[in-house]
Amino acid sequence: MRILVAPDSFKDALSARDAAEAIARGLKRHAFPHKIVTFPMADGGEGTMDVLAARLSLQSVEIEVADPLFRPRRARYLLGGEHAVIELAEAAGLQLLSPAERDPLNTTTLGVGQMIADALARGARDIFLAIGGSATNDCGVGLASALGWRFLDEAGQPIRPVGGALHRIARIEPPTTPLPHFVRVARDVQIPLLGPTGAAHMFARQKGADGAAIATLEAGAAHLCEIVHAQIDLGRPETFGGVGAAGGAGFGAMVFLGGGLYDGAEAVMDAMDFQAEADRADLIITGEGRLDGQTGYGKVVSAVALRAQWRGKRTPVIALCGAVDATPGKIAALGLRDAIAISDPAAPLTENLAHTAANLERAAAALKL
Repeated sequence: MRILVAPDSFKDALSARDAAEAIARGLKRHAFPHKIVTFPMADGGEGTMDVLAARLSLQSVEIEVADPLFRPRRARYLLGGEHAVIELAEAAGLQLLSPAERDPLNTTTLGVGQMIADALARGARDIFLAIGGSATNDCGVGLASALGWRFLDEAGQPIRPVGGALHRIARIEPPTTPLPHFVRVARDVQIPLLGPTGAAHMFARQKGADGAAIATLEAGAAHLCEIVHAQIDLGRPETFGGVGAAGGAGFGAMVFLGGGLYDGAEAVMDAMDFQAEADRADLIITGEGRLDGQTGYGKVVSAVALRAQWRGKRTPVIALCGAVDATPGKIAALGLRDAIAISDPAAPLTENLAHTAANLERAAAALKL
């Protein structure tokens, strides 16, 4: 039996590579021989760059950029010829801030734009931008500002490129020289920019926003959309699925950088030729920290299950997850043979996180293959 092990990272616990290795150790406990192939995955969120670096011939570049609160920090991206892989979370990730510092009214994607500008200066023309895991809700005005776009208030002064200042934008000016690049935006969730399922209402609270801040962010994003509609001939991009990802960074990358939006897991799979391995597998084991209602919106588990059914093949898929909050019907609808929670429900979260590798190994060893 050929088993493909293709998990996502387990947030706050294990990288995708470490998760794959833990599952492989468990599978090796089985009495009869198997061919085990590890294939760490990502969905456009944090960890995407490391997954791609392991498979592609790209070099790491480290530069100083602004963090989500405009403080200097060292961030890295991957570069090879005209190709660059940039991870938003390196400069604007939620993990860069302590819980007390998290406030999407005052965070920015400026550092992300600085990384893109540096890559372009070094000759990159094809940018793979992974936008998951953000601490921001600035609709991408920060990253656009670093690339020459100007967002001006009524007095003609540049606004501070943060979510809490979007409502002050009165005029948008494009760069004086068009940027010669193509941007592929890998989003980790497929949500619109506005409304109850949009960026502010769905994700701003976990970034530190309260109810009043969410209302301010929603109003600011709606105002920016009206300015864009009046001054840039793009129709209504705020209604497109995925533009709400990363606090609207998907919207900004599409509108201001001309980026094309792709499901993050699908984009990563295509970049690494995942399908070739999936076609050879007799069983696929995937996983993520939590299987719940968001799993079907472009996450690794659902993307892997979908690829297992391409080209008429019906390869069974098992998901090993830290927690499973889904009915048997939902699990089946995702295309999974089974979804197994590896954590001890009686243990505190900190203990389960600390033992994620051991729990994955034990769960893999106990599978009925």
